[in-house]
Amino acid sequence: MKGLSRLSVALLLFTGLTALYGGINLIIDPTGQRMQMPLELLRGAFPSYLLPGIVLSVAIGLGSLLSAWAVGAGWRFWPRYLLASGLLLTAWIGIQAVILEMLHPLQVFYGLLGLLLCSLGARALSRLQQA
Repeated sequence: MKGLSRLSVALLLFTGLTALYGGINLIIDPTGQRMQMPLELLRGAFPSYLLPGIVLSVAIGLGSLLSAWAVGAGWRFWPRYLLASGLLLTAWIGIQAVILEMLHPLQVFYGLLGLLLCSLGARALSRLQQA
């Protein structure tokens, strides 16, 4: 299970750090100009990128980093943290796609990453239950 947990930590760190980068930029500049994302993309779902930036930073960014720590430290419930991180990321991307009414290549990448995290979490959970 060492290889599975190492891969999981790497993917969670990548996810967490990039989510924090994007989320903090949206908090700093809620107009989206800094990230080259016009407000029109939100289609009136939000008045600015402030709330999405906060959710991205906290739920995806900090959540993924907490999960990376749980996996790396071998916490008893680390497969559940891993699975939850994958589900959150996948849901985040799905909601984005619905609100934006389009699919950007980065959304496809992160959506697949979310599914991979879910798969790794489910596999680790299954192995743990069999032991």
